[in-house]
Amino acid sequence: MHTLEAAVWNILRITGQADGDVINLENVLLQEIVARKDELYKDILLNEGEEVPGATAFVRALAATGIEDSMAVASTAIRRDVDIFLDKRELTELFPSDRIKTKETITHAKPNPEVYNLAFESLALPDTDRPYVCAFEDDPRGIMAARGAGLFVCAIGTRFGVKELMSLEVAPHVALATYDEFMHWFDLQ
Repeated sequence: MHTLEAAVWNILRITGQADGDVINLENVLLQEIVARKDELYKDILLNEGEEVPGATAFVRALAATGIEDSMAVASTAIRRDVDIFLDKRELTELFPSDRIKTKETITHAKPNPEVYNLAFESLALPDTDRPYVCAFEDDPRGIMAARGAGLFVCAIGTRFGVKELMSLEVAPHVALATYDEFMHWFDLQ
């Protein structure tokens, strides 16, 4: 499990503040640190948060192809942060509330496919459409989650290189370095 809680728990274990490998979500210090991080991150996101270059234009170009009613968000971020970002990039109208699945919606973090399964279900598409629904990811755990949900996975090399992403044990179907490259790949120019 690779979550904020897991990272903090590991630090607490290393410093002798927590015992055991199993994360105790009831641990008061863990709860305080996670809450403080979330509180601080709100201001950072509002004041300094920037998109991955080309992401907004790409999302708008995809929506313009006629799929705006078939787009969802599957994120293990907290809902407030997703809402802040969508509002900041003026994308709120493309993602109705019922098609946004976040940390509060799930019980299992990525690489578990739960968040992608919920997002897919929110589209009200037949299950046979799963292989034709694209999931965009930048992280190996997210790639595993989307693949586990049976989706076609496009990886963007913003956090990991394209070669590294394509060499993963559970690799995406396609990996490109930028959203401009995806614009060309999807012929959205």
